Amino acid sequence: MDQQIRKLFTKYLHNRCTPDELQQLFQYLEQGQYWQEWDAALEKEKQLLLKIDRKSDVNPFQMQQLQERVMQQIRQQHAVEHQETSYRRTPGFSFRGIAASISLLLLGLLAYWYLPAPTLWIQSDIRAATAQQVKPGGNHAILKLADGKEISLTEAALGKLSESHGITATKTADGLLTFQVNASQSTSLDKESYQTIRTPRGGQYQIVLPDGSHVWLNAQSSLRFPTDFSAQKREVSLSGEAYFAVAPDKQAVPFSVKTDKQAVQVLGTEFNVTAYPDEMANNVCLVNGAVVVMNGVQSTQLKPGQLASVNDAQQPIVVKTVDPTNYIAWKQGLFSFQEEHIYSLMKKIARWYNVEVDYQGNMEGKVFSGTFSRFADVQDVLNVLQATGTIQLSLKERRIMVRP
Repeated sequence: MDQQIRKLFTKYLHNRCTPDELQQLFQYLEQGQYWQEWDAALEKEKQLLLKIDRKSDVNPFQMQQLQERVMQQIRQQHAVEHQETSYRRTPGFSFRGIAASISLLLLGLLAYWYLPAPTLWIQSDIRAATAQQVKPGGNHAILKLADGKEISLTEAALGKLSESHGITATKTADGLLTFQVNASQSTSLDKESYQTIRTPRGGQYQIVLPDGSHVWLNAQSSLRFPTDFSAQKREVSLSGEAYFAVAPDKQAVPFSVKTDKQAVQVLGTEFNVTAYPDEMANNVCLVNGAVVVMNGVQSTQLKPGQLASVNDAQQPIVVKTVDPTNYIAWKQGLFSFQEEHIYSLMKKIARWYNVEVDYQGNMEGKVFSGTFSRFADVQDVLNVLQATGTIQLSLKERRIMVRP
C-alpha cells in the first residue's frame, strides 16, 4: 500500500494524475495521512531536480515551511478543481501541477553552497509572497510577414495564419509556429524575402522553419529567416537567445546563424546561441554534433560540451568546456546559475518577468549558483535570493531594487 501511495504522489508531482487520483490524493493529504510517503516523494524530486555543487543543509524547520506552502497551494488547486465543470490535461509543462509543488520545492531548496539559519523574515515573507504578484513569462510573440503585415501569435487563433508561394504558416498548440512547404504549389520568388518572429520581454516561442529545423526563442529575442530556403543556403539572423535543433539537409546545404559579432555554421546538430545587445559577449554552446564559429579574425570548430565566446568581431574566440545543461535550462522551464554575478542573473530575471532593476551600493562578489523554476512568482525568487544574506531585494510595482 505504501508503495502505491508513493507512486500516486510521484504522479501528481509529474502532472500525470487522473481526476479520480487527484480526488483521492487531496483526501489523503487533507486528512493528514501518508506524510512519510509524501516526504519520500518530495525528497526524490529534490534529488532529481536540484542541481548544486555542494550539499546544502535544509533543516526540519525550513522543510516544514515548504510543506505548509505546498499544502496551501494544493488546497487552493483543489477548490478550483471543484469549481470547474470539466477536468483537462494539457501536454508539456503544466503550471497547475508543477508550479504548485515542484517549483516551490526548488525555490525553497535553492542552494548557493550554504543556506543560513531560518529567520522570522523568511517565515513572514514566504506567507506574504503573493501580496504583489509579477507573473512569469509565457508564449508571446509577433510574426512579421514578408509583406510587412504583423500577426500577434499571442492573440491569433490556432490554425493557418498565412500562405504564400506554397509555404503555409500554422499556429499549433503549446506555443509552436510551423512553416510547411507544399512542393506541388511552390513557386519561385522574384526576389529573396524574409520573415521575422520576435518575442517581447516576458515572452518565448517555438518555430519549425521551412527546412524542418526547430528553434526555441527566448525572451526579448528576434529571428529573421527567409520565406523559402534556397538550394544554396540556409541562413538566419538572431538577436537575443535561441536554441537550435538543425535538420540535416539531403544536399548537405549548411545552416548558418548570424549575430552582430559572429556566425555559426552547421549541417545537423543542436546548440544554443546567446547574442543579446546588452551583453558583452556572444556565446555558442554546443550540445551535440559539430559547429564552426566564425568572427572577423578567426574560425573554430566546437565539440559537444564546449562554449565559444566572442566579445568583439576583431578579437580571438575564447573556447572553454562547460556543462551544457546550465546553458539550455531556460528551454526546459528553469533558471540555472553557476557562479553567476548578480548583474547577469538579474538581466535574465528582468527579461523573463518584464521588470526593471535598479542597483544601489557595491555589488562586488555577489555571485550565486542554483536552479529554480521560471514559472514561479517573482517574489518567491527574490525571497530565496535574499535568504542567502548577501543582498537585499525589494519589489515595487514592476521595479526591483537591489542593495548589498
